[in-house]
Amino acid sequence: MLYLIYEYVEGDNMDFANLLKNNLWKICVVFGIIIISIVVIILMMPSTTSVSSKDSYVAIEKKLVQAAEKYFKNNPKRLPDINEEKKVELKTLIAAKIIKPIKNKNQKDSFCTGRVKVIQKENENYIYKPYLKCGKDYETTYLSKYIIDNSVVTEGDGLYEVNDKYIYKGDRPNNYIKIGENLYRIISINEENEIRVINTTAAEELIYWDNRYNSESKKNDGINDFNKSRLKEFLSDYINNESLSKKIKNMIISKPLCIGKRDLKDTTSFDGTAECSVLSDELYFGLLQSNEYFTASLDPNCTTTTTRACSNYNFLSEISNNLITLNVPSDNTNKVYSVYYGVLRETEAKVFFNPSLVFYLDSDVIYSSGDGSLENPYKVRI
Repeated sequence: MLYLIYEYVEGDNMDFANLLKNNLWKICVVFGIIIISIVVIILMMPSTTSVSSKDSYVAIEKKLVQAAEKYFKNNPKRLPDINEEKKVELKTLIAAKIIKPIKNKNQKDSFCTGRVKVIQKENENYIYKPYLKCGKDYETTYLSKYIIDNSVVTEGDGLYEVNDKYIYKGDRPNNYIKIGENLYRIISINEENEIRVINTTAAEELIYWDNRYNSESKKNDGINDFNKSRLKEFLSDYINNESLSKKIKNMIISKPLCIGKRDLKDTTSFDGTAECSVLSDELYFGLLQSNEYFTASLDPNCTTTTTRACSNYNFLSEISNNLITLNVPSDNTNKVYSVYYGVLRETEAKVFFNPSLVFYLDSDVIYSSGDGSLENPYKVRI
């Protein structure tokens, strides 16, 4: 361009041409600065990311997590303390220029909203959990919500609404969930949408409920005080077990356990009032509550804790014919409760057993696939 201008003016105005020729490098510098400035302005202008398929929505969720990690790295004082949670909104990440606004391709002039929740487990182990909503086209689906929306029944095997919670009942309810290579069964979903889960196979470790010397019985037959028991020691330490994958550790939450004592003469109370009259410290793992076994049965004859009919139409009977529970009798110090072939009975506190572990999944564990059947168990986003 500059060369053409120079040729045009050479015959008519040599002074202008000489001026142009002598200052060519300066003109080039000016043009370069202008071009660079335009590029910078374009880069600084707000841009959008369009999404249209499920895979791209999942990718955006991952970008949300990456942006949140960067945000908290830049603002470490805003990170949560142990067992605390904090949230950062998508608009905050956009304002911090960490992520671009997300425009929904299927809805012009519509932008996605979202947030990321961060939880500190222990030893500065931070877990980031995304939520994304793009109009009617996509919303992050939590497993608890998916199950409640698709599985509630009023008869037959399945998920029943009982007061403010949901309980699986029956012989073959679709309540299987697979995390990594491990298969579990869902017991219930509580008022906070946290999912209560039990192992389909008992832990490999053999443990005592308790085997200390009991001054009342004058034997080493154990003391049924959960807070001082061998069982609590085991459950407290199990979160550090090498057999547990990091995937599981990132999904489970600590909760108080229902460790109340129950009168053996109380054979008709299944609502957990007695069991939950006393709570432990927050722990990641526990055992079945004594009442939970009976609420899972659909046999109409399961009206008391003393009938074997309670083992009928009850998926928990497939876990074990002798389930050791958290709870203990109220009239002695050396016995604990087990459910043996559908009957609640006392057994010695020094019982030596492989525990069937129970734990809670967080309410915002993300649904990935599956219908809960044995052939197609629920799977969660890892």
